[in-house]
Amino acid sequence: MKKFLALDIVLTFILFIWGAIVRTQGAGLACPDWPLCHGRIIPPFELPILLEWGHRLIASCVGFLTIGICAAILKSKEYRAQLGGLSVTTLFFLVLQVVLGAIVVKFLLKPWLVAVHLGVALLFLILLMTMFFEISGIGYDGLAWRTRSGFLRWRFSLAAWRDLVFIQIILGSYVGASHAGLACPDFPTCLGEWIPSLLSEPVAIHFFHRLIAYVLLVWIGISYLVARKTISTPQFQNALAALLGMVLFQIVLGVTNVLASLPTVIRVAHLGIATMILAMAVVIHYKIRHARLS
Repeated sequence: MKKFLALDIVLTFILFIWGAIVRTQGAGLACPDWPLCHGRIIPPFELPILLEWGHRLIASCVGFLTIGICAAILKSKEYRAQLGGLSVTTLFFLVLQVVLGAIVVKFLLKPWLVAVHLGVALLFLILLMTMFFEISGIGYDGLAWRTRSGFLRWRFSLAAWRDLVFIQIILGSYVGASHAGLACPDFPTCLGEWIPSLLSEPVAIHFFHRLIAYVLLVWIGISYLVARKTISTPQFQNALAALLGMVLFQIVLGVTNVLASLPTVIRVAHLGIATMILAMAVVIHYKIRHARLS
């Protein structure tokens, strides 16, 4: 079961990357109908069409694999007791994601629908990861806190910036879908100002996307420094250090996007690293939540 869940997680991540390529190439409506593409199961062999059709094909593989995994979980008495609720919830989000995919096409890639579509996909990925963790039984053994309140503060902090990363990705999706990636064409200022006029929606959402990135960098940086002084477990310190490095790299990619006028490779990498940051945050929070305190 762990191998199938791992495969499903990898395919879902590939689906995110492929979706980013589809969006950056402007191929989101290359198949204007659904579930067929130009009225055919196998569409014409043109690059934009094949990109969108390939995205649907990978999504279908993820869908059928998820249905198989959840059916196996519900059929097994052992797995059903452990993962029954998670599997049903995962199936619900799978169906919701399929419906949203059709709606996004029908309503011609409305930015807020694109953002919701990505948000549901991220929740689906988190559910798959959680099922994998539950089977694997991972956790930071022997983490030492002097007080129970200290442990609870860490859990709250980790959960809060995990959720902030989630919001940041959704906002980034809205920025891309609404073509606001160059609404602030300079850096570190925005239109020559540190705090620009927010009356324009593209400028406002771009500016707040930057602002949340700075908040995450400072927050995770402080968490890492505090962990070095208060927690003796090297694995936890290394995980926070890796997460901090990924956030720094993500900000560099974001700046490069602006200064280089949104090159496709950087835009795709930007979403890929963002998804990895969220996955890392989910892993760290889960392991802390299931740690056995010394």
